[in-house]
Amino acid sequence: TWPTEWQLHVALMFYADYMYTGNTELIEKYYEALKHKTLIKLRREDGLISSANATPEFMKKLGFKNPKTKLKDIVDWPPAQKDTGWKLATKEGERDGFVFKPINTVVNCFYYRNLEIMAEFARVLSRTNEAAEFEQLALQVKQTINEKMFDKTQGVYMDGEGTNHASLHSNMMALAFNLVPQNQIESVVAFMKSRGMACSVYGAQYLLEALYNANESDYALELMTATHDRSWYNMIEIGSTMTLEA
Repeated sequence: TWPTEWQLHVALMFYADYMYTGNTELIEKYYEALKHKTLIKLRREDGLISSANATPEFMKKLGFKNPKTKLKDIVDWPPAQKDTGWKLATKEGERDGFVFKPINTVVNCFYYRNLEIMAEFARVLSRTNEAAEFEQLALQVKQTINEKMFDKTQGVYMDGEGTNHASLHSNMMALAFNLVPQNQIESVVAFMKSRGMACSVYGAQYLLEALYNANESDYALELMTATHDRSWYNMIEIGSTMTLEA
C-alpha cells in the first residue's frame, strides 16, 4: 500500500520472524525483494532517501500494478481533524505538527534500521561483501542524519531538510533506532517529555521503545498507565474491543 514507511516495515517484520523462529528460509527466498523494499534505490549521494524519487518502474518492482501509484510519507495517522472529520483526533491530528519535506527524518530513520537488518541478513546468508556494503551505507545515513537533521542549538531533530520544526516523531524514531549520539540523548528525551503522548497508537510503540532505549522506564510506565484521554485506558473506557487509530 502507498505509505512509504509501510514498505520500510517489511524488513522489520522479517527480522521479527527471524528473531522468534531462527528460520532463515524466508530471508533466503525473498532476499532480493527485501533489498528493493528498503528503498535503497531512492538514495542520493549523501545516503538519504526520498519517496519523491520513485519512478513508475520502481513502483512496479515494489509490486504496484497501477503505474500511477505513488509513495507518500505517512509519519503517523490520522492527520488533523479538519482533514478527516474524526472526532477522536486532536486538532493537530496524531502527527504533532510534523512538517513534510522531500527528505523526511522519520522515513530516513526507518531506512537506517532497514540497512542494519539487511546487513545482518546478508551475514546470515554468508554474503560477506553485501553485508559490508549495507553496514557502510548505514554508517553514512547515521552520520548524515546527525549532520543535517540535528539542531545543535535546540538539541533536537528537525522534521526534515528545509524546516526548523521539530516533532515528537522525528526525535522518538531517531532514539528508537539508536541514531542519537550519547551526549545528545538527554536533550532529545527532554524534548520528547515536553510533547507527551503526541502520537497515535501506532506511533506509541516507537515512543515506548525510544524511552526504554534511553533508560526512561519510569516515564514510559507513566504513559502506559495514564488515565487521561491520550491513553490505552481511555480506549478501554469508551468501550473499544481493539486498539483505536487515535
